[in-house]
Amino acid sequence: ESEKSLDFSITNDVTTETNETVLFALSNAVNATLGTPSSATLTIIDNDPIGLNASKIENLNIFPNPTKDILYLTASEKINTVNIINMMGQVVKSIVVNANNANINVEELSAGIYSIVVSSDNAQSTQKLIVK
Repeated sequence: ESEKSLDFSITNDVTTETNETVLFALSNAVNATLGTPSSATLTIIDNDPIGLNASKIENLNIFPNPTKDILYLTASEKINTVNIINMMGQVVKSIVVNANNANINVEELSAGIYSIVVSSDNAQSTQKLIVK
């Protein structure tokens, strides 16, 4: 078999990315024989639905970043929800806003890097958030 295609579902994928390719070199087989080629290519195809991820929230400001206590958000359109996601893809804080601005207390979050996903009726924006 020279080619194999596998599909995997990735949950909580909130970031729109381009397709990515990874090259694996195979060596030191145990209880097996390596055929040729002894490398494999993995292509990760991001097939998020077009729509929400295609539109960014206009004039969205998230500050201060980095922060240690209160995070401020402002936008020119109504923000519906804000989700803060850790590096393992887990939603650690979810807030319903329904306004053009919000103040979010992040004091209870451990220091680290998070993704903040801000959603409105017709758009979604994702940014990196650093908590000190």
